[in-house]
Amino acid sequence: MIAELQRAEEQTNEVAASFVPKEHVGAVWPKIEAYVESATRRTGGRYLPADVLIEVLEERMLLWIAFEGEEVIGVAVSYFIDYPRKKVLAVPFMAGKDFVRWGDSLLKLLRKWAFDNGCDTLEACARPGWARVFKDEGYKRLWEWCEVPVNGGSSERN
Repeated sequence: MIAELQRAEEQTNEVAASFVPKEHVGAVWPKIEAYVESATRRTGGRYLPADVLIEVLEERMLLWIAFEGEEVIGVAVSYFIDYPRKKVLAVPFMAGKDFVRWGDSLLKLLRKWAFDNGCDTLEACARPGWARVFKDEGYKRLWEWCEVPVNGGSSERN
């Protein structure tokens, strides 16, 4: 199955990156579920991996992978946001192993996809460590997301 995606638009050394069409998601999912789980673990209860899978299968989000041969080493999920004055490609989830091996390939592909679809920027809500990862790519800190519980204590509903 990965071989079918080998026509990836971006490749760095042996690492390739590709969009995963809906009809191939089922074959790829077992290879990436652990990565998606690690990313959703940091959403404060907003997402589980199954939620991301549903979003991808219903085509509200798009799935991207970075791979070497048959091994998937990175994953990203994206969707478009049309603000009143700007269109962006949001990337709420990105995870994998050894980011330095695959990050460039996937970022180039996401940037090309965003540009080809009329986007002005990529955006992500991410933990602070991503600022270091993308500092050479023009990362700009615009704001921080904060969470305040409505019941005065925990942000979890009882």
